[in-house]
Amino acid sequence: MDCAIVKINNITLVDCILEKDKTKGLVFDTCIATNSEGIVGTYRKTHLWDEENLLFTKGDSFSVSELEWGNLGVQICYEIGFPEGATALSLKGADIIVYPSSFGKARLYAWDIATRARPWENGCFVIAVNRTGID
Repeated sequence: MDCAIVKINNITLVDCILEKDKTKGLVFDTCIATNSEGIVGTYRKTHLWDEENLLFTKGDSFSVSELEWGNLGVQICYEIGFPEGATALSLKGADIIVYPSSFGKARLYAWDIATRARPWENGCFVIAVNRTGID
């Protein structure tokens, strides 16, 4: 992530990386939130989809980052289909939950339903960002 872009534009950037744990060498699908102060939150995906179970280690917690404009919660992609995670974030004070995603065309029906259900169920805003292009 380019911290200069974040600082120049005074934005909060939410993006995913493949993270290798320094002590155990485990690999996680990790989301990082940054702003002009640096990293303000991280989240390791807890609900892995299909072959992700062979590649990644599951995360084990949901956290909310307190920012100047509100409280930010994050989940990743497939997790939008599980209401419990969004509820846990909402109960911890999340005003906005962001879902960076790579949903394929075959399952866009589920994406459409879930992106409308999570904010309605939890009384918070949802920013659901799907990929573009061709795999």
